[in-house]
Parts: sequence; structure tokens; C-alpha cells
Amino acid sequence: MQHKPLPPLEQVEALLEICENSPSGLKWKVKRKNRNPGDVAGTCRPSGHWQVKINNMHYGVHRIIFLLQHKYDPKDSVVDHCFGTEKPLELRAASRAENRWNSKKQKNGKSKYKGVYWHKRDKYWGAAIMKEGKRIYASPSKTEIEAALKYNDLALECHKEFAVLNRIYED
Repeated sequence: MQHKPLPPLEQVEALLEICENSPSGLKWKVKRKNRNPGDVAGTCRPSGHWQVKINNMHYGVHRIIFLLQHKYDPKDSVVDHCFGTEKPLELRAASRAENRWNSKKQKNGKSKYKGVYWHKRDKYWGAAIMKEGKRIYASPSKTEIEAALKYNDLALECHKEFAVLNRIYED
């Protein structure tokens, strides 16, 4: 997926600033039509993603925040929320695959843990992860928690800093 180039850093710095208290993560530094300095910058799309309009072009707020934080345009990289958070200021550049690695658990499935499944026929808990387009399996486990811990080991080995680990809750 190609992203349109961001406006020059100097222009963005003159218009916007990062604001932790803003729901978008940005606020205006200058008066703009019906917006005053200090107002929340951007609008929230129905998808929940924020965008901001600069020079009659819409940009993802997270890409603008990344530009202000890191002082470069991430170009074709995905701007990823670190550690699977939705916090607008915890961003990093990532490939599309790296961005998928730190997604949360899918809602379908028998397990409450990411990467863990119940093998109905053979009656064991399993763990699996994707790496370079191939599924890697951990050895079968007797308990769901044991499988979740094995998934965590696989995630750290395969995805390194992009790994999202299962939090283990014992009843």
C-alpha cells in the first residue's frame, strides 16, 4: 500500500503540535477557518481513525504525529501502534507483516489466548504462529495456559519487539 507523501516537516510544525490530552493526539497552533489555536486537530472517521486536512489533502493523524515525533516521513511503511495499544503517541514504522504481528487475539476460537487452539480430534491444546508466510507449531500442551506460554516463546523468537504476548490469568 502506497501512502501519499506527507507535507514538509516545517509546514506541519508551523500548523500542529502533539498534545497528549487531545483525542486525536494533535492540536492546532494557528487559527484555521473555524478552528482556534489549542483546538483538537482532525476529525474522527466512522472507522475510528483520525484524519487531519492540510492543503486540501487528508492525512492520517498517526502519520502526522509520527512525522512530528521522528522528523521523517515513514513513506511506504505502516505507522504501527507500539505494543498493540491504541495510544496515539506510541507509534513506530513497521512493515505490513510486522503490523499484523502485534494484533490482538481474534474473537473466534475456543481459547481466550492469542495463537492458542483446541485440537478436538486429538484432545490437546496447541499454539501456532506465522513467520515469513509459514505456520510454526509448538508441541502439544495439556493445558490452555501451557499452550499460551509456548505461544509467547514463539512470539518472542519470531516477532521480537513486535511480539504481543498473552497475559496469563489463572482462575
